[in-house]
Parts: sequence; structure tokens; C-alpha cells
Amino acid sequence: MLNKYFFKILPYSSRLLKDIPGSAYAAVQATKASLLGSMKNKFIEEEIGKLPKGSKGTVRVARQSAQIFKDTGKCDQTGEFTIFGQLFQASKRKDSHREGFRMNGTDAQAWEVLLAGEGSMDVGGPFREALTNVAEELQSDCLPLLIKTANNRNDHGSNRECWTLDPAATTPTHQEMFTYFGYILGFAIRTKSPLDFRLPSLFWKQLLGEQPTMADFNGIDAYSCQVLSEMKTNGDTNPPEYFDAAVDETF
Repeated sequence: MLNKYFFKILPYSSRLLKDIPGSAYAAVQATKASLLGSMKNKFIEEEIGKLPKGSKGTVRVARQSAQIFKDTGKCDQTGEFTIFGQLFQASKRKDSHREGFRMNGTDAQAWEVLLAGEGSMDVGGPFREALTNVAEELQSDCLPLLIKTANNRNDHGSNRECWTLDPAATTPTHQEMFTYFGYILGFAIRTKSPLDFRLPSLFWKQLLGEQPTMADFNGIDAYSCQVLSEMKTNGDTNPPEYFDAAVDETF
């Protein structure tokens, strides 16, 4: 019964209503975790099926050149030398390159990949390899968009394998690269093509406009979460003069 009525009110849900108690948005957020996975998948597939489709193009990728660059230990700040960078530059040269991301079929290809110097014929394999390589590059030091979470760096807490957005990546070129990263994520969702992006729940909640919790924060920085929890406990249980004497941190 819940699943039946949920999808009836879903069209009336909007993030503009998120601060209104009892709104359709509030009802959706409160009940979506209880829905059957098959019902959610069916709805998502139907909505994706309504999206306009693009056309597949061709892109040349020089994996050997990308590997030579990565071996130098440098970071591809301008998005030119890595495999991600080569694909990013292709999108800037041709608008049709971005059209390839508008695919809805399961395991569809955005483009036909020509691997320079490797003599490959792309019937799906080289394309999938290129996307796998891109996911690996993004979660490394050779691109400036993602950094290890504090839990990853400290080998402490949960989600120790996760990466998150780098707040220092603020140049106009970085913003364009983030947009291209978004194209890749959108393509993977539209085509049900799983990519090994180890991103924390905080990333996905912010992407969806949902309210993060302390549990999400704990999933990226357990040490800081513990400090904040202790500060809150001290603030709730001790008089202000004790708190001011015991806590040196300022914000």
C-alpha cells in the first residue's frame, strides 16, 4: 500500500517544499527508505526512458602518453594529459562529444574509443576500460578534483577507502572539469554502468539536496566528529565559564 501511494504523490514533491512540514517533499523523504527496491528501480527506469537521447561519436585516447605523465608524479591541473584530461579536451573541441552521454540503454557506449598505438577495435571493451581508467585517475593524486577523506588519510573510522571533493579546486578550469565529472556520473546512472567511485554518503546527500547528519560526517572524519560531540556534551552539561576554560578551539 505504501509503495502504491508513494508514487502517486511523488510528482508533487519538490525541493522548494523541503522546509515546509507535512509537504509532499517531507513525506517522500520520510518514507523512501521503506520502499521496495524493485519499485524504486522501476520508477527510475521509466523516468530515464523519457530523457532525450544523443548520438555516439568517436574519441582518440593515448593511454601510453597518460601513463608517462602519471609516472612523473605531477597533477593534471589543466585537464590535458591524463585519460580524463584527454576526454575532457575532446568535449571542449566538439559539442557532439557531450551528446554521447545522453544514452539510456543498459551498458550503452558514449563514444567509440580509439586507443592510440594499440590497434584495438571498440565493441565495448576499450570504452569500458577508458571509463575504468578515468575512475582510477580521479581517485588519485594525478587529478585535482578529489582528495582522500580524513578517515582515509588517517586509516581510522569507517569508509577508509573514500575520496571527497577537494575544496581547493576552485579555478574556472577546475569547475569545467567538475562539470565533466558530472557528465560521467550521470552517464553511469542512466546506463546502469557501475564505476568504482568510492564517494561517501555526504557527497551523495549534498548532490540530492538532502540534510546531512553527524553519522555522515563521522563517515569522512571520525576524529573531528568525536571532538565536536565532546564539545557539545560539555556545552550541554557544564556552565559557560567551565566550557570556555576547557575548550580552546574557536570557529
